[in-house]
Formats: sequence, structure tokens, C-alpha cells
Amino acid sequence: MINSGLETTISGLHMVIVKPSITNCVLVAVFVAIVAVFSVTVAVLFAIVAVKSGTQAVLVVVVIIISSFEAVISGLNMIIFASQTIKSGSEAIGLECHKIISVPEIIFFVPDMVIYGRNKMNSRPITISFLPEKLALSRIACYSQVHSPYESKEVQMRMPIIALIALAVVFSVSLLSTPAPVQQAIEKDAGLGVLSSNSQKGGEEETGPYEVVPKWPQPFARQGYIQGSQGGVFAETPNRIFIANRGEIKLPEKLPNNFNGAWGSFGTPATGQKPELRNCIIIVDANGKLLESWTQWDKLFEGGRGPHAVKISPYDPERNVWVVDDMRQQVFKFSNDGKKLLMTLGEAGVAANDDKHFGRPTDIAWLPDGTFYVTDGYTNTRVVKFDKNGKFLMTWGTPGTGPSQFDTVHSIAIDRNRRLYVSDRGHSRIQIFDENGKFLDMWPNIRQPYHIMMSADQYLWVADGVSNKFLKYDLNGKLLYSWGTYGTFPGAFWGVHQFSVDPDGNLYTAETFGGRTQKYRPARGADPARLIKAAPLMGKASN
Repeated sequence: MINSGLETTISGLHMVIVKPSITNCVLVAVFVAIVAVFSVTVAVLFAIVAVKSGTQAVLVVVVIIISSFEAVISGLNMIIFASQTIKSGSEAIGLECHKIISVPEIIFFVPDMVIYGRNKMNSRPITISFLPEKLALSRIACYSQVHSPYESKEVQMRMPIIALIALAVVFSVSLLSTPAPVQQAIEKDAGLGVLSSNSQKGGEEETGPYEVVPKWPQPFARQGYIQGSQGGVFAETPNRIFIANRGEIKLPEKLPNNFNGAWGSFGTPATGQKPELRNCIIIVDANGKLLESWTQWDKLFEGGRGPHAVKISPYDPERNVWVVDDMRQQVFKFSNDGKKLLMTLGEAGVAANDDKHFGRPTDIAWLPDGTFYVTDGYTNTRVVKFDKNGKFLMTWGTPGTGPSQFDTVHSIAIDRNRRLYVSDRGHSRIQIFDENGKFLDMWPNIRQPYHIMMSADQYLWVADGVSNKFLKYDLNGKLLYSWGTYGTFPGAFWGVHQFSVDPDGNLYTAETFGGRTQKYRPARGADPARLIKAAPLMGKASN
């Protein structure tokens, strides 16, 4: 029954105990007491969420708590009535009650002790049965009576059933219909971090289909220092992530209030500082805890600014680790455990444009047979092709603005059809070639493609260093999706220089200016089509 204002719900209940006995009455009284305790407990928990969310559900909570305490008194009254009726020789006890609750968006009605709740906005019914049918009749009234041949006493009472009705329907409306403030408060308290776009109102998709993992990685720099500009990151497994760290920067004695553990929070780029080249290649686990630091190879980067990129070929069963050093003009190949330096290309500190030197190389990519390509680079304007043993095969590219001409050849990716996608960063475009350097296509108007990656489902993902966005393209060059924003707060970007994805779908981003590597996990309910899918690595060979 609902009043004309559609804001007051009047629910009723009629119960009859046939052939009353102390046992039957105590049974019902115990039921009422249990419901009261349960209602109070849940109401307190729900009140916390309701107050935080600022919803009108707090009105219902107040009613639930009041009704629950009154239910205890009602249960005691039932025992008293039953005792009086038994002494008088009555054949039955009839108990009828009602409760008025102000809930603007919810309608209750109680036929035959089956409780129905309905949200007027989406008309989704919820059905809850509370008592056995033999204890319930369908009559609805607003008073409670004790019937006997000798006396008739009317006593107004309230039952906790209405409290349960309110609780059940409010929870259903809140969780199933998902009012944003309540749902967000619940998710926040549960530690779910930033909500995905499918469970919130507003927002700008700052982290897209991901949520940032806070305080990752754990600090590893020497006391009084912080990690420097981040050249690259590569996730071999979810529990083994390589970070190309450009040394450590000494911190000022007094840190600003907005310091967040990365140099970028000072408002100046990490690349503008002179680092101490220490801990240049590190490995962390899923929690960001330091597992290994290849300090034995820090000397290779002396005289430069540290590693520019770190990668593992997806076709290498040994999972050897390749590191590109642009300033020192070299490319290194290490064993997976870091104990051996297996190959060195280029001459330390010597720049040239020939088959034995580089002009600030930047990135590397492989064909299935082990053939690889190096983008070269900041000074040179070419792509260099080598066989699997590091033998020079060919090169292409010249300065200029036409096809096969470059300005800052910064990254490279290869699709399953052996087509090469080359970041022509200074010209704000990506050029496509066959495996022998024949020009095929060009995608213009990409502000500055810092790093590009071919996903397992054959889409090209681009980290744009100017817009600080991730861009998803099909292989015809059509932009399908983008997300991301500039900033030094958690989840934002300042110059993503390399990114990687582990087999669990976690995304890792290394920021050259922000001076940090961040980890993102797929958000709950994220659209799979918007996630970057990692190209699988070949199974690691056993010794």
C-alpha cells in the first residue's frame, strides 16, 4: 500500500499461531530476536557505506536500527500474550502489525508473507520468503491482538520483518542497480583502487582499462638518492620484470610536500639531472621488490646516461636480454641471469654511419629466425639489419621528409607478416616497410611516437610522448582507441619511453621525464578489446 505522495510505504504482516503453546511462541520469539540482532549488525555496517556515499539510504538505516530494537520488545510481548492466552484456554493467537518507512525510490508490498521489492527505475523484482507458510496468512492489518473467550487486548507492536524488507531491497537496489556513490565507496573500502569507466560516473579515462598499482616498485636506490630517468622496462614474467634505470639522482635535503617518490614530482624532468650510474639494470618481482641488480655491468654505461631500452626476443628459448645504450653507441646481449655478456655491437663512445658503428641507437626487434633490426637513431637516420649472429646485412634510411627518410628513428615493431613498423618520431609519423626495407605505407599525424609495440592480437600500440596517451591502431593505420593523460600523480604519464605487458595482462610503463616505472593491472570489468595483449615469449630452455 502506498500513499498518494509515493514517498511512504506501508507494509503489513499477519501471523497466526494455531494451538498455541509456550514452545511455539518461544520459537517465534527467538526468530524475532535473531532477526533483531542481525538487523542491527548489518545496519551498522550499511550505515558506514550510506554515510560515506551521501545517499538517502541513511534514512532506511535509522528505521532499521529502531525497528530492530523494538523487535526484541515485540518478541517478549508475544511470550506474554501466549502465556495469557494459554491460561485463558484460547485456541489461537493472532498477531498483526505494520510499519511505515520513508523510502522515495522503493515500493514494498507483503502478500502471503512473500516480500517483493521493486526499484522503480529498472523494475527488477527481488523476492524473499521469511516464514513457513503454516505460520503466515495473507491478511494485512495495522494492529496486533490477542484473542480469547475471556478477554481481548489490543497492543500496537512492530516486527523486524519490515527491517529485513528494507535491508534486502536497499542492498539489492544499491548493489544490483549500482548507484555510483555507494558502489564507489564499497570498491574503495575493498581496496580496488581507481574504478574502471564501466562502474563510475564522470571521469576522463585517465588510466583507461587499467588501474595503477600504488607504490610500485619498492625503493631500491641508495639512502638519500632516487632512481633516475627510466629508459625502459620489459616483463619476462609477472614475477620477473627488467627495468633499464638511468642511474640514481641525489635528493635535496628538504623534500617538498608533493614529493611522491619520483623525480618528476619536483616539476623538472629527470633527464635534466646528472645521475650516478648505479643499479642500471635491475629485476623486480610482482610486488616491485628488488630481486637482482646487475651492478657488475654498470661500468658499461659510464660516460653516457644509462640504458635506453631493454628487451627479450619472443623467439629466443634462452631468453637472452638485450640492452641498447644510445649515448655509448652500443647494443649488448646478456645471458638471462646476467652472468655473461654474449655480444656487443658498436664501439663504445664512437659514433659513425657504417656497418660497425651506430649514431645513438634506440631500439631492436626480431624475426622468427633470429634476424634482428636496430633503429639508429638520434644522430643517424636509418634502420640496420643483422643476422642472428650479429653480422651486418643491410641498412636503409636517410635524412629528409620523404618516404624512407627519418628524423629520430626511435622504435620498431614487426607483425606476423614480417612487416616492419618504424617510429619516425621527429616527423610525427610511423613508416611501414617489408623485411628488406621496401617502403610500403606511412601513418602521419602521430605527435611523437616514443615507443611502439605489436600486440599478440596484431594491433600496433603507440606511447605518444607529447600527448602522453596510449594509442591503439589497426594495421591499416586506423586509430581505434586512446587513453592517458599528462601528470606526475599516480596513473598519469610524463614521457613513456618504453612499455611492456606480462602474461597476466599487467602493463608496465617507464617514464623518461617523470623518472619512474609504473605498474597497471587490468581494471575489474575492463573491455578485453581495450587491453594490450602481450606477445608470448618462447618457453625458456632448461640447461
